[in-house]
Amino acid sequence: MQRTVVLHHKSGRLKGFLLKDPALTPLRAGSGSRSLKRQGVHGLAGLGPKQINHRHANAQYQHAFPLLSHDDMGNSDQSNNTKLIQYSMYMPKRNKGTAPWFRGADTYSVKYSEQGRYEYQRYLMINRFPSEYKKHFMRFLGFIKSARKSESYSSLPQEALHWLLRMIVDNFNPQHVHYQAAMASLLNSGEFDMARDAWKIMERQQTIPCNATISTYLDVCLAAKEPSWALEAWNRYCTELRFLEHGEVDPKPVSRTPFSLDRDELLYLPKWKKHFDHDPNLDVVDLNRFNKTRELYMKMSLVMLSAGDVQGFHAFFDVLEKAMLETPTPVPEPPNPHMVLRPRWSPYERTENVTANAWRMENVPKARALGEQTATDDVLQHRFYTNEQFLVHVVTSAMAVLVAVPDASMSAKVRLETAEKLLERLRSNTLKTSFASQPTESLMTSYLQLHRVVGKESGALLRKRAESFLDKKRADPNGVKEMMHATAYLAVLQACADEGRPDADKKHVRAGFDPRATMATLADVMEEMHRNVHVPWTMDMHLAVVETMVFCGTMKANEYFVQNVLRKFRWSSAFLEALYVEYRRHDDVDMWAELTKRALVWTARYDVKVSEALKRAIEDDYDVIQVQTRTFRELAVFQFRDVEEKRHAKNPVNELPNPWIDYVSHALPFPDRDGGHPDEYGDLGQWRAPGGPGSPTKGPGYYAPKMDGEHLKGYTSEWRDLKNPMKPPAFPNPWERKYKQYARGQHPSYDMVYAGPMPEIFPGRHDFRKPTRWDFHDIEKQGKFRCSGPW
Repeated sequence: MQRTVVLHHKSGRLKGFLLKDPALTPLRAGSGSRSLKRQGVHGLAGLGPKQINHRHANAQYQHAFPLLSHDDMGNSDQSNNTKLIQYSMYMPKRNKGTAPWFRGADTYSVKYSEQGRYEYQRYLMINRFPSEYKKHFMRFLGFIKSARKSESYSSLPQEALHWLLRMIVDNFNPQHVHYQAAMASLLNSGEFDMARDAWKIMERQQTIPCNATISTYLDVCLAAKEPSWALEAWNRYCTELRFLEHGEVDPKPVSRTPFSLDRDELLYLPKWKKHFDHDPNLDVVDLNRFNKTRELYMKMSLVMLSAGDVQGFHAFFDVLEKAMLETPTPVPEPPNPHMVLRPRWSPYERTENVTANAWRMENVPKARALGEQTATDDVLQHRFYTNEQFLVHVVTSAMAVLVAVPDASMSAKVRLETAEKLLERLRSNTLKTSFASQPTESLMTSYLQLHRVVGKESGALLRKRAESFLDKKRADPNGVKEMMHATAYLAVLQACADEGRPDADKKHVRAGFDPRATMATLADVMEEMHRNVHVPWTMDMHLAVVETMVFCGTMKANEYFVQNVLRKFRWSSAFLEALYVEYRRHDDVDMWAELTKRALVWTARYDVKVSEALKRAIEDDYDVIQVQTRTFRELAVFQFRDVEEKRHAKNPVNELPNPWIDYVSHALPFPDRDGGHPDEYGDLGQWRAPGGPGSPTKGPGYYAPKMDGEHLKGYTSEWRDLKNPMKPPAFPNPWERKYKQYARGQHPSYDMVYAGPMPEIFPGRHDFRKPTRWDFHDIEKQGKFRCSGPW
């Protein structure tokens, strides 16, 4: 039998929300709002607020504190305005107005600079969500990586240290990537002492460096030519390094499971046992899974060599050489994704070449409209080398280092002899037969460059040297001889240019310079290059050719430049500096002036920065050719500044001590005053109003601006409590007793089923899409409303 509900019949009770719609009631009397109200149907009582099923919309109902009682203690405790918690009975006030944990602005202070990891201040347990750790680690890493010397001075190298210290002051443990990024940024900016400071900060934090960090630090020592720094680190951290042995597992398996708790641990352990702060020392074993011993030995030997210590070099190189011949090749370590630079998106280029990324072994460049700037060898990154190839790489690097060793440490003769011995040892003693099959492009290039720069050899000599190198490399004398490659040709061309280059100080040319012979050599080499299809012409090759032609006095360099370089490469003003020497040689002054003007027009048209050297060279001849190189604005500004500086220098008042200018506030690596970062209430910490330091009534002043970001710190798990009292203020009875039982894990309410999220460090899955009806979660999640609001 069908039972129906009368209310569902069409003739049932009048429904206001139907009849309210004027489209449904055409001209029927008695359906106006007055008559509906008379019948007790109120149009204003609708459905209530729309229930939105979305996690962002429901976030406002998630309370920072659980509902412990059904009573608000005289304040609006249970309202969702979290700020009211500070006034409630759960977190009682020390006196009128302040929450108990607030003790003043977070400022840098000497107290934090001198403390070891746990010794000065008591250890703060600051709970953060995994996503907060991730967010802040990435944030600081970004700041540290972007602190390098930039053209626009948008950031300074010093900022890397600032953010590292700031991280520590904010109670984060810097991870190994942060130290690596800081040292890399400072190294790129040429700030070797600051890079060493980053290492010292790491040691003061009692962080044990992983091998990648040690490797970065050895790069710093190499650039600074400081073997004592490197030896100190070696004796401290590298005494247990072992090369890979046959049968050893490589890479080593991951040693740790992610931090997790089962239900019993979560409910019964005290809070300090459940706390997880990312201690970098726990990661060292896993960061060292891949064996990097050979790289560290290589870098140590290079550091020794850079200071001219051949004996020290051999102390490390001999061990390395022996090990490379006897042990298996280690598996290469994949790149650290946090240290790989991602190029900026540029919409007008074609899509990124799939093969050009950090994970690939060779770098395959894009095809470009303009020719390449520099000649390069397409070689593997050295982590991919077999042990024998790695030995070749070590010798290559040693030669590159020898080029830069100052004469005071090693004379040119000794450097050349050292290089010859190394090469001979590699070729005949170490690799013997297998030397013929090794890729030696970069070895040969650095060998030639060493003889060009240190031995000052001519182009013809250098070319003979290259030929003999390839002859000796050939396994059987009648076999096919390897062809020369781009960077070797570049070295020969540069040697030709150096022959005629006048000495910067004495202004005279090298003794025995024969321009005709040099040009003949140049012609031969260029002809050979044109025959060799594997050698692409690059800008620096053309620069060497132009310089050679200028120094040899052929008046053809300008023509060569226009035909081969002007519209085919992104050239630099080094070309014009060379060409201007040729322009000056014209008999006709007008010709000289017109060529110079045309060159300046080229710089504007092809967007080339005119170097100061070129401008000054042209200005020196202003009386003859009357060519202007500066804009009127530059001249006016210079004139004004010059006059002002002279006046300032002549004014005796400026000799008096000035307490404002010469007060040094930066003898420490951080400001020793509160340099004006507002705290959560908008106060600067040095202002005397509205409450000044130590005042019982601290709060936003009438002038306080609206704040967001880290200055608006709510009472959440991100709260930074730098002055945590040793004994937190007691809760009022009976809360204190209950709290103590909680802390000991004895409270009966712990027997209830824990219904919160299970903690997971760096959750594997985060879906930021709006949930659709197609992704089915578990049954509870499929209800109409995701989480209950306050109703």
